[in-house]
Amino acid sequence: MLPMLECRNCRQALDPADRFCRNCGSAVAEIPLIGISGRPLPPPDQAATYWRNFFRPFFIIAFIFFGAFFIVALIMVGIWFFMFRR
Repeated sequence: MLPMLECRNCRQALDPADRFCRNCGSAVAEIPLIGISGRPLPPPDQAATYWRNFFRPFFIIAFIFFGAFFIVALIMVGIWFFMFRR
């Protein structure tokens, strides 16, 4: 259930999607979204940066592993081609 929002200027009830008060026209302050843990959620650009930095080492390791695997497979196919062709 969403918390009841009210305008800081005139104390009128606001919808969560409102950017301006329908009564006095003042801008609605950014209200931080609260996650399940009770802590505020980061804005989307910060969340994307967090996950990008979190997975970066895994992507680097996967790139090195699969790159090495591809090079070894290419060398083995080359050896097989030149050793067993008729």
